[in-house]
Amino acid sequence: MPKPLILTLLLFFSALTLVAENRSWTDIEGRVLEAELIEEKGDSIVVRRKADQREFTIPLERLSEADILYLDSLSAGISIDDTMAETAFPEDGLEWPTKVSAPDDFEVEIIKEDSKDNIYIYRTNNFEFVSDIKLARKVVRDFAEVFETTLAAVQAMPLEWNIEIPEDGFKTRLFKTRDAYIAAGGIEGSGGLYSSRSRQILVPLDSLGTEKSSSGVTLGDGDQATLIHEITHQVQHDWLGKMPTWLIEGMAEYTEAIPYERGQFRFNRQDAEAFVRQDGRYPDKIPLIDLQKLMQITGREWLSNFQTNSYDVGRFYHSAFLLTYYFIHLDGDGDGKRMWNYLRALESAENQDDVIRAEQILLGPRSYHELLADMKKKYRSEGIKLQVF
Repeated sequence: MPKPLILTLLLFFSALTLVAENRSWTDIEGRVLEAELIEEKGDSIVVRRKADQREFTIPLERLSEADILYLDSLSAGISIDDTMAETAFPEDGLEWPTKVSAPDDFEVEIIKEDSKDNIYIYRTNNFEFVSDIKLARKVVRDFAEVFETTLAAVQAMPLEWNIEIPEDGFKTRLFKTRDAYIAAGGIEGSGGLYSSRSRQILVPLDSLGTEKSSSGVTLGDGDQATLIHEITHQVQHDWLGKMPTWLIEGMAEYTEAIPYERGQFRFNRQDAEAFVRQDGRYPDKIPLIDLQKLMQITGREWLSNFQTNSYDVGRFYHSAFLLTYYFIHLDGDGDGKRMWNYLRALESAENQDDVIRAEQILLGPRSYHELLADMKKKYRSEGIKLQVF
């Protein structure tokens, strides 16, 4: 037997020895089996079901793509733990800021105010706003402050997003009417969106608590949640092609959940329970989407909820937030280590196979059932009871 093949087999069987633990195996029809991998035999694998210790032989051709990639990573001698990240986890852990403000050199510049063509352009250090109605200076200042401070907050997170700012700044289009917003590509029922294709945020002004005045439009007392959510998507643009949908939305919700007061994000006042209960819909148990469904949902499936399942849209966003917050603050020793290593693996991913392999870092040796059990336990200490729906 040639030496390279001997080496490959040694790596494979040593990997099996290290990861002989339960995980969720999914076939091409979506059926899930919680079982321990025993061995690979030709074109199939042998697993032992945790519940009753019964062994099953599963043809490789029946396994999901994620399971095949998992087996490939074992045969290549790739660990699914911290070693997948090339950069070592910070020795002193992740240091989170207590509060973040807009940059000291933050300025607003009026680029164009054309009442004939209804084009009004305003620019700050890192953002450009194009409106179809004139905005009072205070509105521009308030808008700009939210954008600049949100960017600063995401940059200050110790998760190392390494944001690259476009030379001409991040762009936003503001619309006087909801009809104009929908015509430009906005989604019915939404308060705003980020278009990754155009790299622009689209926002109807009526969703932001704006009021008509003699000088144009002024900003009312409405909160800035929609803006903060969409700005997070925008400044994380370079990650959108790699992060799964639940994390894309979960990070936007995570940033939105940080109290924003007078131009400051107060990280030290973030309260997961208060955030998921703020609309008063869930006085007791908080609904959570089935974890496997949540972690595998596509962007298209997520967006379809606005048309087909509008009542449950909030549940999807809450679920994404809860899973994201868990991996950052509650998983393991509560140090965010798995999340940090997962992001480093995504950052260095060169293809979709690398992205799928990286997901094993978050699950580790756990099945989805075991992950859910740990989430429920950790969230109970936060005053949150979870109920899967």
